[in-house]
Amino acid sequence: MKLERLSLVELDVSILFRAFAIISIVASHFGALNLPGGSGYLFLLSGYNFVQFMMPKINTSANTKTTQYLQPYGRYMRKLLVPSVLYIGFVFILVREFHVYSIFFVSNFVGPGYAGGLTYWFIDVLVQMFVLLGVLLAYGPTRRYLFAQPFNFFLGAVLISFMVRTASMYFFDTSDLLNRLPHLYFPIFVLGGLIAYSDSMKQKLLASTSIILVSSPLLFEQSTIAPLLLIGGFAALWTSTIKFPELLVGLVTKIALSSLFIYLCHFQAKSFLSKLITNPNPFLSLAVAIMVGIVFAQVWKERKQIRNTFYQKMRFARWAIPLRRRLS
Repeated sequence: MKLERLSLVELDVSILFRAFAIISIVASHFGALNLPGGSGYLFLLSGYNFVQFMMPKINTSANTKTTQYLQPYGRYMRKLLVPSVLYIGFVFILVREFHVYSIFFVSNFVGPGYAGGLTYWFIDVLVQMFVLLGVLLAYGPTRRYLFAQPFNFFLGAVLISFMVRTASMYFFDTSDLLNRLPHLYFPIFVLGGLIAYSDSMKQKLLASTSIILVSSPLLFEQSTIAPLLLIGGFAALWTSTIKFPELLVGLVTKIALSSLFIYLCHFQAKSFLSKLITNPNPFLSLAVAIMVGIVFAQVWKERKQIRNTFYQKMRFARWAIPLRRRLS
């Protein structure tokens, strides 16, 4: 029985690194572990997942009207925007504050001190990069070239965005914003798309060169996102799965799939725990934040079923209560 639990099974590399990335973000925020770099890899993975899950849906719209292309793109965006807006609004109600730049995902342009730190800069930048890519694909010739030469499209996007980033860092000082701007992370985002389209040996070698190209200035700048970006990028490029203990696969997968909600709620989870326990252990705070995020993600996933069950009970109550009164 013990041997069965310790048996190794195949686990998608992107799932493993996604779980590690969100754990590293929360652990670093709580002072549990010094594991920087999670945000950079999640940007890379966002571009990778966009190609894996979104591109097949909009592929048929390459030669159609822009409005038809925007429909599946909009549905993909809603999966990020709707839960984020609802949760941020929920937090604002709890704290009895309202910060307009946060609710419109532009607080990163104001600065890290905006709203007393009650901001979600990672989601701000991610939304802005999706909007930027959406604007590019709204132009018919660009969209047609993407579907005709997807690898070349993303390779060109990496090179052009890298040059834009390099020029921006040289001519403009955005350190007061902690460099949390979409054009500075866009090379990482499109690098994820390039990795997803790398099939042949030639393409993998070009993608490997691109990973080094994008990561090199980050290493020079002593950016904390560079190491995980290098390791995670090469892992996603050269291997799709990894052997992993079967006992932990379910937990790792849940953490990875709940990463958005873990990121959204981890500070509130720690705050709630602090009301129950004075100065809680950072590792306990980490565990609670992950657990709360998983619960939020599961509730969001099952929201339609929960809503239908609630409505059924309400209908039953409206019928049963008057009947009970008559019988009594």
